[in-house]
Amino acid sequence: ECETIREQDGYQKGLSEGIDKGIKQGIEQGIEQGIAALIELCQDMELSRAETKARIVRKFSLSEEKAESYMQQYWK
Repeated sequence: ECETIREQDGYQKGLSEGIDKGIKQGIEQGIEQGIAALIELCQDMELSRAETKARIVRKFSLSEEKAESYMQQYWK
């Protein structure tokens, strides 16, 4: 009986950790999609690369380095 309780506790812990990880990944994907959309919009508005990067830093509270990595990935 004690083994069954430990198994249930382990299952609940694993399930909870899995859900938390899934939520975190979903949020990260949503942020990345938002950044890609902002870059595309800024290009459509004919903003400069520097201005677009500055907006990403402000809107998403990113470092210059992280913003630059998104710029390299999505700026066309």
